[in-house]
Amino acid sequence: MSWYSNGIVALDVADPARPRYVGRFVPAFPGTDRSFGMWGVAVDPETNLVYASDIDQGLWILRPRGEARALP
Repeated sequence: MSWYSNGIVALDVADPARPRYVGRFVPAFPGTDRSFGMWGVAVDPETNLVYASDIDQGLWILRPRGEARALP
């Protein structure tokens, strides 16, 4: 899910009553702790790639790692 200034958040919703945080991606302006505003996000289940867009840099194509990678 995109969360604007908090980047992209990956949640495990296998149990919808108890969503579990498993990772995030927050791109920052070089040399600062300011982040880009992430607008939209889509996941391709066939390739496991995450496509996201932000307000300044455009399109990001991400490959999840760790626990987020293992999610269906």
